[in-house]
Amino acid sequence: MPLTYSDAVVRGGILARLLDAPASTLVSIVAPAGYGKTTLLRQWADRSTNATYVRIDHGDDDPIRLLSAIAAALGTVEP
Repeated sequence: MPLTYSDAVVRGGILARLLDAPASTLVSIVAPAGYGKTTLLRQWADRSTNATYVRIDHGDDDPIRLLSAIAAALGTVEP
């Protein structure tokens, strides 16, 4: 997971909605580069026991690699 920076902006409203969501909720964060998606996800994961995420890159074009990454992330929330 990426580092959390102490001077990062906390998106309180969005973070509160994420923290209040049922554990079975699937969330997709979509925004242009530089809008704080990774920071938001890190702040959510820091405050929640049922949140995880998968950071993808070009290597995840391989379905087996992508599914393995998803399974590993889900295993940290619900073994």
